[in-house]
Amino acid sequence: MDRPTRTVRFEDAEVLEETELAVLCRMLVWKNCWVPKSQVVQEEGTVAAEGDKGPLLVKEWWVSKARMGHDVRTFRSGKLPGRP
Repeated sequence: MDRPTRTVRFEDAEVLEETELAVLCRMLVWKNCWVPKSQVVQEEGTVAAEGDKGPLLVKEWWVSKARMGHDVRTFRSGKLPGRP
């Protein structure tokens, strides 16, 4: 039996550019960040292609590796770094 993929949800993301392998997303937490398409979890209503705006779901494993100085628990809690 497969385990469910653990994800992190980023609200208000926008896909600025798209290549064959990745999407460039603008997010409140990380500003602009290239996300490998293999790490994007697609569900109805989430962003995946250039021009999309809305929530972005990515695999938690990737967030923990590319966290840019922030702990994945910060993102799972819904609190933005540096904000109460």
